[in-house]
Amino acid sequence: MSIAARLQGVHHVGVTVGDMEKSFQFYTEVLGGVPIITGNGFKGPEIHNALLSKEEAEHYSIPNLRDGTDELDVRFIQFDNVVIELLNYHSARKEGEHINTFPTQQSNPSPAVVNNMHISFYVKDDVDLEQFAADLEKKSHELGLDQVKCNKINANGSRVFEVAQEGNPFDGWHLIYCKGPNGEQLEFNKVVRNSKKVFAEGLSKKQQP
Repeated sequence: MSIAARLQGVHHVGVTVGDMEKSFQFYTEVLGGVPIITGNGFKGPEIHNALLSKEEAEHYSIPNLRDGTDELDVRFIQFDNVVIELLNYHSARKEGEHINTFPTQQSNPSPAVVNNMHISFYVKDDVDLEQFAADLEKKSHELGLDQVKCNKINANGSRVFEVAQEGNPFDGWHLIYCKGPNGEQLEFNKVVRNSKKVFAEGLSKKQQP
């Protein structure tokens, strides 16, 4: 049996965060995800070896889950068609003590940097994306998540990039790029007209026996 035949799609996307509380608040209270599973204090040789490669340890400073000096907390959050996992590596602490998050290695959050990834959320067809962007920033800032900001694409302050070219497979593709509360790269897509048709055809082709 082929590798592809043994898969049933993407299960979740993981985001390593610096502030679990604020990140959890953003993905649940602002974006409306539903909490599924919480796990705190993962540590020990097996989880260390499973997540952190020997080669990484030789070249970078990495968390020490092996002897329990550091720990891992996770939160799984359900959206309509995908699960987001938040991961926070931090020094071991007793109940009630302050969490010292493991420091970032990558100081450049640009999506153009190799190995930097982004999460795209699928916006409904009838949504006004400019209003969506304004509401997203307003709600986030009300919660103190001031780093949540959408990119402006022109001098008029528009935040929405759109492909409007009949015959182009991307016709009807709309996007907003936005930084999340940890500086993670987020995208919000509205996919209509020709681009919606192209993606539907791709899904149909993939689902054929």
